[in-house]
Amino acid sequence: MEGNGNGLYLSVLFQQFRWGLVQEIGEGINTCDKPNAAVDEQELQYCCLLRVHSSLVYRNTLEIFLWYIQSAKREFYADQIMGCDNTTLFRTINNICGMKPERAMPSHSNSEGLANSFADFSSGKTESIRESLDVTPPCSHTLDAQISRASLQNFGPVSPEIVRRIIMNSPAKTCILDPIPTPLVISYMNVLLPIITEIVNTSMISGIMPESLKHANVIPLLKKSSLDKNTYTNYRPVSLLPFLSKIIERCVCQQLQTFFSDNKSHLQFQSAYRPDHGVETALLKVHNDLLSAMDDHYLTCPARHECRI
Repeated sequence: MEGNGNGLYLSVLFQQFRWGLVQEIGEGINTCDKPNAAVDEQELQYCCLLRVHSSLVYRNTLEIFLWYIQSAKREFYADQIMGCDNTTLFRTINNICGMKPERAMPSHSNSEGLANSFADFSSGKTESIRESLDVTPPCSHTLDAQISRASLQNFGPVSPEIVRRIIMNSPAKTCILDPIPTPLVISYMNVLLPIITEIVNTSMISGIMPESLKHANVIPLLKKSSLDKNTYTNYRPVSLLPFLSKIIERCVCQQLQTFFSDNKSHLQFQSAYRPDHGVETALLKVHNDLLSAMDDHYLTCPARHECRI
């Protein structure tokens, strides 16, 4: 409400109303409740009228206050709904209607036992995957002559402007492990930026992630609502990391991408873990190769054999 001036108007209005009401009620109480003093009929009528007037002023001010609240809510939800995607639309409607679905969990007697059961299941699954992997030594590959053999010895410090840009471009999500909510960090960016920059640079120069930032809040989510909630394999773990650890990770990723781009360490047709590349560019490359082969009177098949006709 502060953005459109309604909050400032309400605060001034209520300050004036509260001060006037306190003065009027105080005068009425002092007049009507004087100990051992004679109160005539006119003073009693004045006290009654004063209390009725104060009650009417309070009701009128409360109606104005509620009207401004409803107007601010309408404007807020209208801005949320206009131009949003379907996921945001349904999430907003659920929040308005109070229809937040409960998270499905297996049957359990206490939360600690359930957490230990999920931890034991995840550890056992990890061990079984490791045992099933092939332990034979990998074959030697020759590096492409076009790929640079330069190595990155260490990471360098980042400027406060880079940290600010990374924070502002990151989603404002908060984890229970964060000491300060992320929206509060963004609001007081000018005050906290030197401290955050010092933490990021100390971690990058030393090459050590602080132990407190290595923890995560793991939440098991049911893959589909139709699956059995008592079967642990039907859940997928979602790790919620502290906000500061994600900032350090993005700073490291930025320096890695800069190093790979400057030294031309990417493969020619690499699409993953590369800026401005992804599934779309890979599909466009395959589609272009197919059309070029057809223009050259070649047939392509899934077995990757080409025949000229």
